[in-house]
Amino acid sequence: MSEFELRSLLIEYGSAIDAQFNFWLTATFAVVVASHIAGHHFNRWGRGGVVFLYLLACMVFYFRYISTADLITSAIYALRALDVEVEITKLGLYTRFTRQILMLGGTVFAVLIVVRPTLLKPKKTEQIAVSE
Repeated sequence: MSEFELRSLLIEYGSAIDAQFNFWLTATFAVVVASHIAGHHFNRWGRGGVVFLYLLACMVFYFRYISTADLITSAIYALRALDVEVEITKLGLYTRFTRQILMLGGTVFAVLIVVRPTLLKPKKTEQIAVSE
């Protein structure tokens, strides 16, 4: 591939990473808002189903994100093989690391928001009659 094509791929891969992050962010806020608005209609199985589907979607988003990040690394190595100077800045590495932490932490937070009412439900206990 030519230098122009590889640089174009880098721009396209960067856009793909942003899109994956935006998809994840949209799904996360949708789950949190839906849980807040309609959560009282879900029983334990309903909440479990929502969490299961959400975690599957997050796995797809995260794996696609990692895959695209690897493609960026491959394109950078290909540019270097053509003797093109490509600088990887610390800011880019910090952004990748921070975004991964945000995706993983945000996913855990959203799951906790969905299951929290189930975890906090008081257990049914026997009532003891008190005579005066």
